[in-house]
Parts: sequence; structure tokens; C-alpha cells
Amino acid sequence: MSSIALSVTFTCLPEHRAAIVSALVQHRVRSLQTEPGTLQFEIMTPDDKADRIILFELYASQQAMETHMEGSSLAQFRAETEGQILTINVETCSHHR
Repeated sequence: MSSIALSVTFTCLPEHRAAIVSALVQHRVRSLQTEPGTLQFEIMTPDDKADRIILFELYASQQAMETHMEGSSLAQFRAETEGQILTINVETCSHHR
């Protein structure tokens, strides 16, 4: 069974990016500490696009990803950033080792 990877791109107003990244850092810490199936959570900000944030997330299984998506940490992140994120694009991928 292959693990599940997500590539997530947020578009936001540039003036909100720092606050969103700060909330994502805390979300990453909570996810890695409390969700055993969350294996990796990377946050990247393109140097040439001040309105973008890109995430790479890796989960042990489909169930682990679903647990993350339904979890309290993601709900908290969504509440903290409500109205700051303009669009979210998610690509779900199989991750092969």
C-alpha cells in the first residue's frame, strides 16, 4: 500500500500571508504531535509570488489523511484563518517509496 501525499496551494492577499503561515506552523506542530498517521508537513512560500503558500503533506494511509481532514487541528486552523484565504487547490497523489 502506498502512502498518500497532498500538494496544497493557497492563494491569499499578500498582507495575510505571514499570519496564515504562522497559523500553519502551529497546525503542523499539532498534526505531527497528535496524528500518528501524519508523516510529513512542509510549508513553502514562493519567493516570486507573495500571494501563495504551498504545502506538501504526507500521510501513512487514506485513513490517516481522512483523520487529519476531520481533526480538531484543521478545524482550528480554518477558524483562525477564516476570510484570509482566497482559494485552495488540492492535488491528492499516491506516494511511492
